[in-house]
Order: sequence, then C-alpha cells, then structure tokens
Amino acid sequence: MTFYKNIPSIYKKVSLELFLFFVLIVLLLPSHSFRFDTEYWKQWALSIQNEGVGNIYNTDVNYPPVMIYLLYLYDLVQGPEKIAENINYFKAVPLLFDLLPILLLIIFRKAYDLQRGYYIFLLFNIAYLFNSVVWGQVDSIHSNLALTAIFISFRYPVASLTVFILALNMKFAAIIFLPILIICLFSKINSVKTLAKTILVALVVQILLLIPFFLADTLDDLWIIITKATSSFPIASASAYNFWHLVLKTDAGITSDEEMFYLWSYKTIGLSLFFIMSTLALFPLIVKTINITITKVRPKSFQELVFLSSGMIAIIFIFFNTQMHERYAHPVLIFLFFYSIYRKNFILYILASFAYLLNLEKLLHFYNIPYHTLIFDTKFIASIYLIVLVGGIVSIYRNYGIKKDLSFLILSIGKKLKRVN
Repeated sequence: MTFYKNIPSIYKKVSLELFLFFVLIVLLLPSHSFRFDTEYWKQWALSIQNEGVGNIYNTDVNYPPVMIYLLYLYDLVQGPEKIAENINYFKAVPLLFDLLPILLLIIFRKAYDLQRGYYIFLLFNIAYLFNSVVWGQVDSIHSNLALTAIFISFRYPVASLTVFILALNMKFAAIIFLPILIICLFSKINSVKTLAKTILVALVVQILLLIPFFLADTLDDLWIIITKATSSFPIASASAYNFWHLVLKTDAGITSDEEMFYLWSYKTIGLSLFFIMSTLALFPLIVKTINITITKVRPKSFQELVFLSSGMIAIIFIFFNTQMHERYAHPVLIFLFFYSIYRKNFILYILASFAYLLNLEKLLHFYNIPYHTLIFDTKFIASIYLIVLVGGIVSIYRNYGIKKDLSFLILSIGKKLKRVN
C-alpha cells in the first residue's frame, strides 16, 4: 500500500484511463473487418490447435513465430470450441500494443507529457486505432515493439535488443529500424562486456523462439517464408498510395514491378530510392552519434532527432518501395507521435494520420461514405505522404545543427590525423 501511495497521481489517473479505454473498446469492437485477414487468423488458430505450434509452417501460415505464439495463447484463452466464433476478439491483442506508447510514458515517468495530455492525441486518433480495431490487422505489434526497443535503448541496451528481436519475429519488416537501433546502442554501449551481454541475451531469446520449429524440422519452411516476403505481391503498389501512384500512368495496383524503365525494373528503382533517401535521412543522426562518442555528451535534441529519423525511415519505406500495403505506414504514426511530443509540434503527425486513414478507409469502406471525391483520390493521398516526407527531411537538416556537427567532426578527425603524423 505504501508503494501505491507513493505513485504520483498523474500515473494512477492515466493508468486507470488506459484500462477503462481498453475495456470499453473491447466491449464495443465492431464486427466489421477486412475478412481476408481475419479469416486467416481463424484458420491459423485452428491449424495450431490441430497441428501444434512446431508444425504450423507445413500449412499456409506466412507470419514469423511471435504471431504464432499469440494465436496459440488466444487458443488457450478461447478454447477449441470458441476460436472461430470469437475470432473478432483477437483484435484486443493488437489493441493492447496500441496502448504501449502511453505505457512507456508512464513507466519512464514522463509526468510533464502526461500532465499536458499529449497522449490524448494518440489514444483518440482514429487513424492510429483503425488498423487494429476496425481492419483487424496486427501492424501495431511489431511497430510498437520497434518503438519500445528504440525508446529504451538510451537506458537499457540489453532489453532493447531483446525487444527488437521480438519485433523482427512478429514481422520482418521491422528490419528497417535496425540501423537506427544500432546507432542508438552505439551511443550508449561503452564496453565490450555490455556489448557481448546485449548480443548474447538477444541470441538466447531468438533461439528460444525457434526451438519448437527446430524440433519439428520446419525451420526451412520458416526461412522460405522470410525470403519470399519481398516477392509475394510483384506489383508496383499493393494498395499503398505512394510514389508509384504519382509517377505511373498505368494503375500501380496492377502494374508489375518487373516492368522496365530503361535499364532498371520498377522494383530496383524503388529499392534504390529507398536506400538513397534512407541514407539522406540518417546522415545527420550518424554524424551526431559519432560526435557523442567523441565528447561523451548527448544533446537534449538527440532523442527528438531519433524519433523523427525513425518516422522518415518508415515513410520512405512505404513511399518508394514496390509491393507496399497500405498498413505498412502504421509505424510512421507512432514515431512521429513521439517526435511531436518532444518537438511540441504535431503538424507532421496530423498530416500522416490523415493520409493513413484515407488510405485505409478507401479500401475498407467502413464508414460507407462517397469515395469518388478528391480526398480519396490516390494521387491526393500520395501527395500528403510526400509533404510529410519532404517536411520531415527539411526539419532534420534545418533544426538539428548538421553544419555545426559536421564542422566539429571534421575538426576532430583533423586533430587525430595530426597526432598520428
């Protein structure tokens, strides 16, 4: 009781609000969903029931292990007779992860941000909750695990890499955040012992996740799923309204990404643009991180830059690559939300949320409104994403002292070279 009394009232208040919010949403879950996806969850849950976890990759399952374990737990809670009947309540699982960013603010005692009520911008963001609560998809899980891994990397490198392993094992698309996680860990880890411990614990967790599939001799099937992930939908855009909807004269949703533009296929062009733009987005963060290792001082703006850079990597990923689904923009919202809290500027977050909601709703037709209007035009939605991308990149280079950081780094390198000579 003494421990509870010592907890500041703001944390108690927000925790209670989260609990009541979760219960209310679960009680009011819409039965509407993207049936193609929820039918998969149902069939996979039944397959786990019949085949067991280890043999699940002998079926048509195409998700990594963490999804399998979540469906297995859902099986245990529901019982074999209720799995199909209550599959809609599986939405509660990604909804729990939707609340994770606010829990991070509570756990790490971000009282100021909670008192200002910034979490309301996430909790009542229809675009943010739409994926889990209406569509019935699970993108919030790997997205928020990746966010958590980066968020705690500033203090707990071992736990950080472990959480990131879980994100990768939920959806391999989380790999796009690995460079940023490495940058964050590089700025924190200052001994070989800590580095070895961080890698070792992550390896142990990865091995534990794979044991059932190793025992069932289905690891090869899992590897095939991972390696084929980049060729599942060989079209310019699998319903993400992005760069390809802006530049192609044909319908990006039916145009093969193997079509050629001079010497390069659309797929190659998309990947090239992704890597080029990612390098552009990460360059100031890399320079600042190197300077941190030299000075042993981390500026207050570092975390803010990390979240903005993460949001830009997420939007660059879905904007330029081919085969992108609309849901892949989910991490953009989460990272831009945290950036907005630090920056006290929510413009990019609001614009990204608007584009994301329009993209999802144009496909799902949940609200049953006119969809042949300007705001649902694919080029209009793609243009909003482009504005967010350009605005984010400009902010990275304008607000975080890249010229000063570069000058300091060049000067430091010059001094070291003089000492060597």
